Amino acid sequence: MEHKIKLKDVLIIILCVLMVAMGIGYAVMARNLVIKGYTKVSSSSSNSKLNVVITSIDVTDNKTEGTENKNAYVKNPFSAVFESTLSKPGDYIEYIVTIENKGSIDATLDYATLSPKESTYLAFERYGKALDFPELKVGESTTINIKVSFKDMDKLPKDLQHSAKTELLLGYVESVKQ
Repeated sequence: MEHKIKLKDVLIIILCVLMVAMGIGYAVMARNLVIKGYTKVSSSSSNSKLNVVITSIDVTDNKTEGTENKNAYVKNPFSAVFESTLSKPGDYIEYIVTIENKGSIDATLDYATLSPKESTYLAFERYGKALDFPELKVGESTTINIKVSFKDMDKLPKDLQHSAKTELLLGYVESVKQ
């Protein structure tokens, strides 16, 4: 009987050692690297703010007979609206939109969209300093030019005039220093 107890004790010890070895092996093989953290977005000053606004829209050039600038105005700080009537192919009218950074942090142009982008008879073109150099520092101003032109077309209805109301919408974001 003593022999059986010793064998039983040895078997229990071996099984315990195997369980501990398996536990250690699993712990070694199942390592995961967990990185936790958080970030807080803040500025150096408690009153820092992004405030880029459209300050004006004006007609800069036109080539027309009967072109009419019906309405050009700043709708809100982020959009300008203009409406014009062009009477024949080749006619155009050009606007300049002035944008100013009145905030306390530098900004970068994220998007500048025209709505509508194009029509059957009219083409829209945008260019200017704001599109070429999208960063706008505090206190600076920049411009976007918009040219609306009557497309060259072979066949047009007689006495056609085409009018379009168009909106320029701008989006600026905080500049990221690298």
